[in-house]
Amino acid sequence: MMPGTALLSNKLIGFLFMTGLLTILVYCIFSAQSFVMTLILILGFLLIIIFLWNPILGIFLFLITRTLSDRLADSFSLVINENISINITGLLGITFLFLGAFYVISKKINILSIPLIWPIILFLGIAAASMIFSVDIQASFYELTRLLTIFIFYILAYDIFTKDLKIKKNKAQSKFARQFPKIILISAIIPFLIASYQLITKTGLGGTTGIESRIYGTFIHPNNFALFALIIFAVTIFYVLKQKQEPAKNPNKFPIYLISAFSFLMLLATLCRGAILAALCFAFIIGILKSPKIIILTATAMLILFFASENVHDRIEDIYNPPAISTIRWRFKQWQRGWESFSRRPWLGYGVGTEQKAFKINHGLFEGSYHTHNDYLRSAIELGIIGFSAYSFLLCWALVKLLQAYKRIKLPVNKLMALTVLALFLSVILFSASDNVLKGTAAMWILWALVALVLAQAKKQAANLQRKRTGPGPIN
Repeated sequence: MMPGTALLSNKLIGFLFMTGLLTILVYCIFSAQSFVMTLILILGFLLIIIFLWNPILGIFLFLITRTLSDRLADSFSLVINENISINITGLLGITFLFLGAFYVISKKINILSIPLIWPIILFLGIAAASMIFSVDIQASFYELTRLLTIFIFYILAYDIFTKDLKIKKNKAQSKFARQFPKIILISAIIPFLIASYQLITKTGLGGTTGIESRIYGTFIHPNNFALFALIIFAVTIFYVLKQKQEPAKNPNKFPIYLISAFSFLMLLATLCRGAILAALCFAFIIGILKSPKIIILTATAMLILFFASENVHDRIEDIYNPPAISTIRWRFKQWQRGWESFSRRPWLGYGVGTEQKAFKINHGLFEGSYHTHNDYLRSAIELGIIGFSAYSFLLCWALVKLLQAYKRIKLPVNKLMALTVLALFLSVILFSASDNVLKGTAAMWILWALVALVLAQAKKQAANLQRKRTGPGPIN
């Protein structure tokens, strides 16, 4: 069964559509849901129907929806009773999780053959087991569900890419695999437009002197948007280099240069230092291995904005010369608190998704956020040494597989994509040391889907070479 074919018959999908729509309307009327929540439920149900009819289109729409709904998480919730409610992103995650599981079952995917699956199972298994002794079961359930959506997205993407991608006569022929980087850019249109409005009108993150214009687009926080913008910037660099690689196919290079510059501006306007350093790391790797101009252009843009923008100047200066009230110093103090929390339950931790509860238990109320702002320390706090080791192993093994793929892939465009994702993944690992990167669900969906794309391309090329050696035969 091809990845784009319907998961159910058209008649059954039509029946589900009619009965489901009627059920939602009746439920919303008798449960006194708001008009907006009713509309959200109907749109969500349409998303389910589209996924069942065409999984590829459904995945694309789920990705778009996830990038748009982040900021709305705290504004709209499905009220089940007085004690139980589910916000939009939670509802979206649970829905996608069930649909993803149904996709895997209906298409009879052998998930054990997918690269990285054993490190993923190990990490998720430890996270699931941590719920037994979690200090906050509800928070652990939400976090485990969110983590599962990230890796089910990876599994679905890998399956679609491997079945969709064909390599013939030294050319990559595909539909979704070839178009996926463009889909990522499309997903940025609305978030970037809203972020541009915030930048122009200075209506970004407010309440703190000097950072009123920190943009966040449709995301819940500027740092989450910065991670998303970093990925968009990396994808635009891929297209910039692809244009240089194939000038005859892409004679007009101005649009992609403009989009790349704009995405970098969006990243800088978040004033997220970790993302800025990650972008510089990415540009350095790409520059060294592919085009030194990338380093020069990125560094020049940084210097111009450093001297032209007081906000950018102050945020970057905080890195090497932090004042007494700097968030850099606050982070150091927060990491000290986090280490103390970890040291009290070092082996098993407090349970997945419980970092904030752990801080409150060990340190009571204090000024600022209860987030660790360090993914590695957070994994240690929540899952202990065992969970931290599993998470670190997953990231390291993913890096190894990406490096192997980059070395093995021969097709120029695919090799360029492998280099882009490898540099991006390494940069995100760096970013994770100073922020809550794993919390950025939408960006994680995209990042791990890109990893799946590169590993699928490597597998297909290896299968194609094997086919040449042994003679024609089916490639699964």
